[in-house]
Amino acid sequence: MALADQIVVLDRGAFQQIGPPNEIYHKPANTMVAQFMGSPAMNMVNGAYDEGMPGRISIKIANGESYLWRRKEAQVIEPGYSGNVLIGFRPEDASFRIAQSPLPDSTTIANNEDEIPADIYVSEPVGTHTILTVKVGEKLVKAFAPPDLNPEIGTKGGIVVREGRLHIFSTNEGKRIV
Repeated sequence: MALADQIVVLDRGAFQQIGPPNEIYHKPANTMVAQFMGSPAMNMVNGAYDEGMPGRISIKIANGESYLWRRKEAQVIEPGYSGNVLIGFRPEDASFRIAQSPLPDSTTIANNEDEIPADIYVSEPVGTHTILTVKVGEKLVKAFAPPDLNPEIGTKGGIVVREGRLHIFSTNEGKRIV
C-alpha cells in the first residue's frame, strides 16, 4: 500500500475494488476487501437495521439476544432498507472501556448505547499499544488499548468505536451500505 498511488484488489480473478490505498483501507467496497486489507483484519459482527428505529443498529450477541447500538452511521442508510447487516470496524478504531461497576453478565452494561458489551478474552502487549481480544457474545473481536492498560481476563466493559469509523455491509452480497 505504501508504494502505490492506485491499487487493485482481486478475488479469484475478479476486480473487487480499484483506488488509492487510503480509500480502499477506509472505505472498502465489500467485506472481502475490508478483511483483506489491514492487520489485524477488520472485525465483523452480525447485526440488523430497522428503518423504524433510525440512528440505531441492533447487534446480535448470542442465543437470539441483541443489543441496541446508537450510531450516526445508521442515520445515512437509504430509506426503505431493513434487514440483517454485517457491521465492521477496525481494531485501531475501537477501544475498550472498563465497566464502572461490576456487571452480572456481558449482555448488560450500565454506561450507554454508544458501547457494545464485551469481556476481555486475551491481552497482547506489543510495545506501542496493547491488542485486546474481547468477547462480544460468542464472537471474538479486536481493539487497541494504550500500552499501560493490562486488564485481567474476564474484565467486563464495552467496545467503543470512533465516530465515522463504522462500516455497514449487506449480508447477502457483502457490499458496502455505509
